[in-house]
Amino acid sequence: MTSKNPESIKLINQVNKDMKIAALINLSVGTITLLTSIFLTAFKALLFPAIVTLILGVFYEYRIYKLKTKAWEHLDVLVTLALINLFFGAFIPVIFILFAVKNRHKANVLLGKSYLDNSRQK
Repeated sequence: MTSKNPESIKLINQVNKDMKIAALINLSVGTITLLTSIFLTAFKALLFPAIVTLILGVFYEYRIYKLKTKAWEHLDVLVTLALINLFFGAFIPVIFILFAVKNRHKANVLLGKSYLDNSRQK
């Protein structure tokens, strides 16, 4: 398969769209949590998770901006980011990251990069 496959390009664009949604959710939740933890003393413990969530949102946006379609080529990066989000309590972005994992795997299969699909072809 070639990298010019229209279906794989569509899947890669969907991965970027899913990660952009995850970034926007991380940024908005991080901002709200940060403001809450600063102004309400009962929520001071949420300061660190809010900062991490904001940093993740900025990281996603920067990576998409800088690398475009090559931003999310590796499934291990997406899975690691999903686990980090789960650890810090950002559950909604994880849903979009898992959609991105699913679409990235489909694109890898189409492009012949999937280790699961290559083992069946031998």
